[in-house]
Amino acid sequence: MHYEEWMRLGERLNLNPEELVSFIQKKEEEFVEREERARRREDEKRAIEMQHEYAMKEQELKIEKLRAQRRDETHTLGRELRPMLPKFDERQDDMDSYIERFERFARGQGWNCDTWATSLSSLLTGKDWRYTQACHRKKQTTTHH
Repeated sequence: MHYEEWMRLGERLNLNPEELVSFIQKKEEEFVEREERARRREDEKRAIEMQHEYAMKEQELKIEKLRAQRRDETHTLGRELRPMLPKFDERQDDMDSYIERFERFARGQGWNCDTWATSLSSLLTGKDWRYTQACHRKKQTTTHH
């Protein structure tokens, strides 16, 4: 295919047989070198694409790990905010005893002390709940002013 083209070209250039053979050999070498360069470029391109794909997969994995960690933290926080204790019943529970039991439970669960008030308020009802809400609103207005 290329050989015949080079032969015609050499003949048009009026090359003698020795020059023609040398010309064709040189063209073949150039052709092989071009093919090898093209193959190397294609290999390099594929390698870069694979590296990029690998980096993207790594990023996706990191993002998914962060999402899972966030879900776990949210799930843990959600459990902290809704403890598995019965609600306080002012007709039959003593407030001091109930708070002691709540604190033992919270420590046992390894909860952060900063979330205890919110968690405890989720267990209170009636006037006790209204009292904690009033205290919370009062605290917000004094800290924001």
